[in-house]
Amino acid sequence: MSMVVASVGPQFAIISGDTRALEKDTRKVVSEDYHKVYKLNDNVLIGFVGTGTPIQRLKDKFGYQIDNKIFADEFAKEFFELMKSNYIEDEYAVLIVGKMKNGNGWCTGFNQLSEKMDTAKQFTEDLDMFFLWPDNEKVDYSDMQSSQIKKVAGIVHHAKNVKRAVEEISTSVTYLIQEVSKEVDSVNKNIVTYNLIF
Repeated sequence: MSMVVASVGPQFAIISGDTRALEKDTRKVVSEDYHKVYKLNDNVLIGFVGTGTPIQRLKDKFGYQIDNKIFADEFAKEFFELMKSNYIEDEYAVLIVGKMKNGNGWCTGFNQLSEKMDTAKQFTEDLDMFFLWPDNEKVDYSDMQSSQIKKVAGIVHHAKNVKRAVEEISTSVTYLIQEVSKEVDSVNKNIVTYNLIF
């Protein structure tokens, strides 16, 4: 699997991911430039880990752009239903972050076994972070995750404006993914990041 990290607050959403793709059975590197995160419009960011099935569904149904009138929670419901109705026994997880119609930040996540979008949440005052970690039982990421959340909370609290906070969070998340890439062969140091400021 790969690594995708998202951070959402009342005025922003960020998603970052590495770009390495492995062949499922042999784990041989097949690409160092395989995008797992996308900016679909001015309201919606999406990221994937695992097999490329969700990326293919996205491309087939929507291309890589959607109408700017569609908000994150609306798109997430549609994409979730698309994945459920075209079920394939693959391993994947999806994060969708962005802006709701009411202007607040929002995030949801689901995987191939989800019966519902299980982390759906609206953000009004607090920010939160979501991690799709590499599938590697030898490494425990809980301390790294906890410290990253504290660091991002500090950035948002002390930043003079949202734009500056987003820049600092992007830098911090890039560093985090690059550190993980030193331990895990399915993650590389090439990071793609998209952000929205509401």
